[in-house]
Amino acid sequence: MSHELVKRHKMSNPMDGHSFFRIPPFFYMHVVDQTTNVTSVETGPQNLPCEGTRRCPPPSHPNGHGTIEKDRFGQIKLSHGDEEIRLQRDPFPLYPGEKLKVEVTPLTIVHSSSALLLKVIRNFTDEDKTERVAGDLYLFEGPGTYFPRKEVEVVKTITATVIHENEALKLSAARETLDRSGCKRVAGEEWLVRKPGAYLPLAQGLWIL
Repeated sequence: MSHELVKRHKMSNPMDGHSFFRIPPFFYMHVVDQTTNVTSVETGPQNLPCEGTRRCPPPSHPNGHGTIEKDRFGQIKLSHGDEEIRLQRDPFPLYPGEKLKVEVTPLTIVHSSSALLLKVIRNFTDEDKTERVAGDLYLFEGPGTYFPRKEVEVVKTITATVIHENEALKLSAARETLDRSGCKRVAGEEWLVRKPGAYLPLAQGLWIL
């Protein structure tokens, strides 16, 4: 998919000197009715007559806001202050009041023996019906593709530590939690992991010393 899902229409080509604008396919235009002060979105392909009461400002970068709902004046409703992450889909326009926060970026591939440390910034229930509370930390373990959520931010990437023969890994619990073996650990507790192999802390609050 193109990094520019829906291109801007610069409105520099009025048709035959009249107040018409050619909107090509995959372009769009914001139109302000100066009588009602309502801004609408016109998408191509079409020839748009720009009447005396309508003004055609250039649009911003595209994003999207899902199902369109309008108020009694015909103005499109927005969830002010909210954010949305969109994955691959058909091209879409940016509705009045929306802004593109981040350009289109590739999804993060998490390799084997590594994980993403994630921090919850607002409460939500994940796909496994687990309740996530703001402030919680948890891991997305590889191998896999990480699909971002607006309720979560990526803190960092963690790589497994390899424990060789006659070696041990010292861990400390920053808060009450469970270790990878299922043992309950209290805040401040320290212990050793002696089993050879790659070790990746499973629960939140485990720190390698």
